[in-house]
Amino acid sequence: MAAKVIAYAIQKGGPGKSTGVFNLAYLLASRGRKVLVVELDPQGTLRRFFGIDKPDTTTLQMLRGERYHIVTVAENLDVLPATPELAVIELEAQSNPMWGAMLREALDDVRGDYDFILLDPPPSLSILMTNTIFAADGLIIPVETEEEGYNGLLLLLNTMGETMGRIRKHWRIKDNIIAIVPTKHDRRLTHHREVLALLQQNYGPLVSMVVRDSVKYPDSTSAHIPIYQFAPDHAAPWVELAERVERWGGVSSNAR
Repeated sequence: MAAKVIAYAIQKGGPGKSTGVFNLAYLLASRGRKVLVVELDPQGTLRRFFGIDKPDTTTLQMLRGERYHIVTVAENLDVLPATPELAVIELEAQSNPMWGAMLREALDDVRGDYDFILLDPPPSLSILMTNTIFAADGLIIPVETEEEGYNGLLLLLNTMGETMGRIRKHWRIKDNIIAIVPTKHDRRLTHHREVLALLQQNYGPLVSMVVRDSVKYPDSTSAHIPIYQFAPDHAAPWVELAERVERWGGVSSNAR
């Protein structure tokens, strides 16, 4: 069975996008799912979370159709990292009439090797983001529970609707959302509670368990350890998200 491709995306920095990919990937892998993480953000934050310092090859080589090397970081978990040089694809792609499909075509070579492929795009409207949207079967959206976070959600939904609406007739974005993940939530703050209530009111069952604001997250990524191992009392939102992904992907939610 070909892998399901999931974009973990938002058009705003700061909601813990790469942290979310890191923790979801590790948890799915721990449950017996074969996972490939493809980093598409030239900042390379996710690569550093996985403890990958100087990769031999990166996502750039994959998008160019060149030979590339996938890094195995744990049992069932592989990573194709990015470095700042990936940014040149924004210029190179302009001469490719099929620039929007580069990633989708490149992933065809590896989809048969995995259960899930997680994409970590940059938090901006770009060629890399457009490629991510076009390649993805489903979408996970992290939203910081503040006004700017909610606005970032609306911006991404609008971008995806316009992009995919031109390509696929009758395409509806809500049919392709796996989860909207409220992040960095502090229930002591009235504004955070109001934004969370707005998310739940407008998106209902698409809203997953809240990820609370905690220093444990930067501590765990600095240590290259997923949160469910580093701070088990923080694991519940990620277990719930992994189960959502498994149900959406049509696989049993029982850990193997």
